[in-house]
Amino acid sequence: MVRGKGRTALTWLCDVILVNLGIILSFLIRFSGKVPSTNFRAYLNIALWVSLISGSVLYFSGLYEEVEEESSFDIFYKIFISVSLSSIIIVALSFYLRNLPFPRTVFVIAWILEILLISAHHSYLFYSRQRKIPPKRLLVIGTDEEEFIRESKRQSSPKYEIVGLVNADAEVENLKRTIRKGKVQGVIISDLSLERSKLLDIIFGCQQEGLSVYLRPGLYEVMMGRLEMTHIGDIPLIKLKDEPLKGRDKALKGIMDFSLSLLILLFSSPLLFLIPLLIKMESKGPFLYRQKRVGEKERIYEIYKFRSMIENAEERTGPILAKDTDERVTKVGNLLRRTHLDELPQLFNILRGEMSLIGPRPERPVFVEEFKRKIPGYSRRFMVKPGITGLAQLYGNYDTSAEKKIKYDIAYINNWSLGLDLKILFMSMEIVLRMRK
Repeated sequence: MVRGKGRTALTWLCDVILVNLGIILSFLIRFSGKVPSTNFRAYLNIALWVSLISGSVLYFSGLYEEVEEESSFDIFYKIFISVSLSSIIIVALSFYLRNLPFPRTVFVIAWILEILLISAHHSYLFYSRQRKIPPKRLLVIGTDEEEFIRESKRQSSPKYEIVGLVNADAEVENLKRTIRKGKVQGVIISDLSLERSKLLDIIFGCQQEGLSVYLRPGLYEVMMGRLEMTHIGDIPLIKLKDEPLKGRDKALKGIMDFSLSLLILLFSSPLLFLIPLLIKMESKGPFLYRQKRVGEKERIYEIYKFRSMIENAEERTGPILAKDTDERVTKVGNLLRRTHLDELPQLFNILRGEMSLIGPRPERPVFVEEFKRKIPGYSRRFMVKPGITGLAQLYGNYDTSAEKKIKYDIAYINNWSLGLDLKILFMSMEIVLRMRK
C-alpha cells in the first residue's frame, strides 16, 4: 500500500525494526528473560545483515505498493511469504558462517513473532486507511448510470461514487473537460460496442489525465483471463493497467538495466576502441552518431550510435525512416547493422537513465507527431523507457509499419514481467550471435 514515498519509507523502516524486535523477544522467551551475553553479542554481529536481508525481501514482495482490490488476507500472505523467505536465507547464512552460538529455536520463535508483529502493524495501517479514504469518484461513459448508482448504494461501505454519465459519442476533448470540472478519479466504460478506434481514444485520453479506467466486461472479455477484477455491487468490472511499471518492478528493471549494461560494456570494451577506428578508416566524419529521440513521458533526449551511414546522410533526403536496403549505408556500417553493434553506445544512454535494455524502440520527434495523429493509442508507448531491443524488433523487420510495431509495444507494456524481459534479452542475443536481421 503506497502512501507517498516518505510514509512508505517510514512504514518500511518500522517493519525492519519489528523484525529485530521479534528476534530480541525470541531471545527473552527462549532464555526466560536471562539472555547470555555471548549469545546476544552473536546476534548483534549480524543485526545489520538481518536488517538488510529482511528489508530487501519485504520491499520486493510488493507489500508497500497500492493494490486497489487488496484485502487484509492479501497483505498477511505477502508478510508470511516475505518473513519465511528472509528467515530461510538468514538461517542458511548462519549455518554457512558457523559463528552463531545460540539455539536454532530462537529463529523459529522469531519467525512466528515477526509475522505477528508486522501483520499487526499493517492491519492497523490497512483499517485506518480504509476508514479515511473517501469513495472514488467515477464517471460512467455509455449507459446504465442508474444501475451503477443503485449497486454502489447497496454496499455497506461503498468504495465508489457515481458522479455522472457521459454519452459514448462525446468528443475526447469534451470528455476531458468534464473530467477536470467534476474532479473525476476514474471512468467506467459501460458500452463496449464502440468502434475500436473510438474506444482506444477514450481509454488513452483518460489515462493521460491520470484516471483509472474500468470496463464493464462481456463474456468474451472475461474469458481472456489474468485480468484485474473489481465490482460495484454485483456488477463485475475490469480495471485496466494505468501504470505498467512502478515500485518494486521499476526498481528491479532499473537494477537489471544498470548491472547488465556495465557488464556488457566491460566485455565489449575492445570493440569500443576497434569500431571507431574502422569507421574513420572507411569514411570521413565522426564515428559517433547523435540524434534527438522521444523517450519516457515524451521527454526529448540524445541517442548515441556508431555511425553506419555516410556523413550528412539526410542532407538531400530529409528525415526518412530506416530501410532494410539503404544506399547510404557504408560497408563497415552494413557489418555493424548485421551484428547490431551500431547500438552498443546506447548502453551509455541506459547508464544515464534515458533508456532500458528492453522496451519500445525510440522514434524521432518528427515521426512521433505524425504517428500520434494517425495511430490510436500511440502515446501509451511513452509510459516506459525506450529500449535497445523489444518485441517489435524480434518479430518485425526494418520495414515493419508503425501500426504493427505499436501492437507489439503495447503487448509488452501490458504484460511486462522480469521473465519477459529476460526472454527478449536471450532471444536478442541469439539474433546478434547468428547475425540475423
